Amino acid sequence: MLLLSACQTTGTTTAPAVTTKPAVTTSAPAITTAPKTTSPLTTTTAAATRPSPSGTLKVAMPGLEDESFLPWNGAAGRKFYIDTIYEYLIYLDTKTRDPMPGLAQSWAVSADGKTWTIKLRQGVQFQENWGEFTSADVKYTFERIMEPSSKASQASTFRSSIDNIAVPDKYTVVFNLKVADFFLFSKLSNMISNFMICKAYVEKAGDAAADSHPIGTGAYTLSEHKRGVSVKVTTVPGVEKHWRITPQFKDIIFFGVPEESTRVAMLKVGEADMAPISMDSVPTVKASKFNILAIKDMWAPRIVIGGLVQTDPNRYNGTAPWAKKEVRQALNMAIDKDAIARNIFKGEASANFHPFLFTSLDKPVYPYDAAKARQMIKDAGYPNGFQINLYTCPRSPGAQLPDIGLAVATYWEAVGVSVKVYPTDYPTIRASWTGGKAQNMFWTHIASPPLSKDDSGTLTAGYTDKSVFATFSSADLDKKAQAALNEPDIAKRAAIMADIYSYLIDQADYIYLVTVNEPYAANPIVATWPTVFNYPTNFDQVTKAK
Repeated sequence: MLLLSACQTTGTTTAPAVTTKPAVTTSAPAITTAPKTTSPLTTTTAAATRPSPSGTLKVAMPGLEDESFLPWNGAAGRKFYIDTIYEYLIYLDTKTRDPMPGLAQSWAVSADGKTWTIKLRQGVQFQENWGEFTSADVKYTFERIMEPSSKASQASTFRSSIDNIAVPDKYTVVFNLKVADFFLFSKLSNMISNFMICKAYVEKAGDAAADSHPIGTGAYTLSEHKRGVSVKVTTVPGVEKHWRITPQFKDIIFFGVPEESTRVAMLKVGEADMAPISMDSVPTVKASKFNILAIKDMWAPRIVIGGLVQTDPNRYNGTAPWAKKEVRQALNMAIDKDAIARNIFKGEASANFHPFLFTSLDKPVYPYDAAKARQMIKDAGYPNGFQINLYTCPRSPGAQLPDIGLAVATYWEAVGVSVKVYPTDYPTIRASWTGGKAQNMFWTHIASPPLSKDDSGTLTAGYTDKSVFATFSSADLDKKAQAALNEPDIAKRAAIMADIYSYLIDQADYIYLVTVNEPYAANPIVATWPTVFNYPTNFDQVTKAK
């Protein structure tokens, strides 16, 4: 066998039923806009029964990310296994990206963008007889996500934006915000990782037990966890009548396999049915009669520059060479992004974009000009160059990030910049980043498309110092961001965002690279995989070939 046996297995237990406490009753503010009209996801009536799932889908991923199962214990990279167990208030249509009802039946926003009222779907049950999903669970989930110790991607954003969460009744949740947010629905959707938890279960079992044996409302439950090796999920009893979906596969096993050669070998011998691969492996995989399922413009590799949060002295390194805008511009100009698109991604990538809005341009943001880059670095006061510490790790998506890091390092060396490359893992990078210890670091990372071209919610996570995930901020940007976040008019907000976009390009806030179509190799037994555009997910919707 190509796969090593587990070092540790986390077992499961069956918990007794618990009756949840009644929701606290408060008055909901008036809503001045009509509830959002959407088409519901495909559902079934209680009486309808769909075919029972069968067989096992084996998925080899570059890693298992955090290997945790509560929203406040990890980041969105684990969505590929988490999303089979838990569910979201809102789902994104896989074709149009429009928000669709999930555990939320409908939602409405007030005219000032500060009050969101969510109406919940009734009758949805938690696994293992833990009762009905209600507003108390929503309130509990988000309040836990907002705790200071939370590792959730949106934790600091929610702490700075949410004033309180009211539950007027069992099926109504009201988000009262400190600042306007006309895109809160994107943060409540499966675009990110704010999945719904059972309050009664977590409070009864405790965080440690609830994390090792998760209880959600999804179609799958955790059946085996071999730390560092695999996560196995199995369909819940009675899944044929699940409110949202009945999967076609009874079991899904997610393997953590960092080496692409091993993933390809597993595909060939039948130990894996799906796996992300590099463009170099596409011909080999096709020759083995596997199909390629490409996710267009799924992600963008980029190099993050530490120490640029200018409005936070603890996260700003004003003495670093890259604190100068001209140096950052030169570092961008030193890289042949078209060559990266051709050679690493075999043309399945485009260099003509900026990660903030994924906007297509006529040419790369910073065209390749090594001679000019070298001169700019000298003119900035570094005739002998300087040193960069670049940390790399594979992600999912992002198996090619280590290769990209080496390529970028080669380009920088060519213009006189010394680069030390440190292969590591994402949790290590993330701990330094969110812990305010990344002032002397550069690191490989991924960007994902925003929900829309004027999604001002993007600002709150990456560009304001209230977020632990901020990597660039300035007093000028703060003013522009506040104007965007408080502008209810869509056209005016789009204009402000366009101005921010131009400002960020001039500031060279990241090392911009390419947007990528992500290829997954799939066994011919797999027919379709309707995933979304930012993280690999929806494995519960993979269909079998007839």
